[in-house]
Amino acid sequence: MKKTILALAVCLLGFTATFAQSKALGLRGGYGFEISYQQALGDANRLEADLGLGVFNGLNLAAVYQWVWSLESIGLPEGFKWYAGPGADLYFGFGNNEGNNDYGGISAGIGGQIGVEYTFPGIPLQLAIDCRPMWLFGNFGPYWGYAGAVRYVF
Repeated sequence: MKKTILALAVCLLGFTATFAQSKALGLRGGYGFEISYQQALGDANRLEADLGLGVFNGLNLAAVYQWVWSLESIGLPEGFKWYAGPGADLYFGFGNNEGNNDYGGISAGIGGQIGVEYTFPGIPLQLAIDCRPMWLFGNFGPYWGYAGAVRYVF
């Protein structure tokens, strides 16, 4: 019985710690618009997941693992950070009847992301700019996604 209670307590603490990490939710815009969600995985790591429309006239789902570093060491105020990491992309194309480009179908790809962000002290607002190069396999090829983001931090 003691082992069961201890195991449940450890699981509950782990579950609580997962939700105690900071999160951010907002919009990311570049070639199209994405709903962007960030989940901290520790002090210097996080996962970003984005769902959006626009790239190659389709629906895009991207996930990026990010390492995050403070920029205070170069004299910028608290709240400025830069981040980079590898990612994956899943694309559902609706097709494009203009010219010879038919971007219909499903494709997957790999890539990464690098960017700079600022989280305002005292208010739950984050602004970011980044570049996300992705290489989609199939008819789509590579693309460079430059974007800006506005997120609510909670």
